[in-house]
Amino acid sequence: VGVSCQVNIGSENEPEMIERMGEISRLAFHQDIPMFGMVYARGPNLQILDGDLTKGYAHAARLAFELGCDAAKTVWTGDKESFSQITKSVPIPLLVAGGPSTGDSKEILTMVRDALESGASGICMGRQVFGHPNIESIARALVLLVHHDYTVEDAMKECSLWGVLMELWLDCRESSKFINDYSFDRYLSYEPITGKETLICQNNSIQINQEVIGSIIQIKDNSSQNDARK
Repeated sequence: VGVSCQVNIGSENEPEMIERMGEISRLAFHQDIPMFGMVYARGPNLQILDGDLTKGYAHAARLAFELGCDAAKTVWTGDKESFSQITKSVPIPLLVAGGPSTGDSKEILTMVRDALESGASGICMGRQVFGHPNIESIARALVLLVHHDYTVEDAMKECSLWGVLMELWLDCRESSKFINDYSFDRYLSYEPITGKETLICQNNSIQINQEVIGSIIQIKDNSSQNDARK
């Protein structure tokens, strides 16, 4: 059992929201109930200090801590440098929010991986999971990142979030022939809504064609034969 309360710094109702969080925190403390703070830096009266890379979110996290929250929710600020300033500003666990639903598995998981490496203690997501085309798989992948320290690539493979072609590529990515012939990076983007799969090159992106598909499958077959000989 726990209690959660929200404050929007910069809102026209900011004073009342802060007062309410303080009162709820006091009551929760006396009842020995954990308190979770959702403090956002947004609203018409928001004033961000010059040079604040966190856009007010370090202050928001600190407010949650000062008002007695045992943990708090914050947002991804776009890069590790700014986000780490938020996590370093408080001695309580911070969970990163997911934001609006995108359906882009790699983008979601990369953000979470970067946040965890920048001091986040976990995630607090709704729309990015419930609005995903494959709810079970993205949920499992998030668990692997947060609780088992998986890489984005390995979590996506484990949870079948790559396209079929990517599964083939992951199996034969060590092949120097494929790399030398096509100079592709090992990543392939997959759009689950449209089903479009795109290999990411070093300099640009191209849509997969039959020649590339045949090459991937041929390499996979050769790799399987070599394994069998061993």
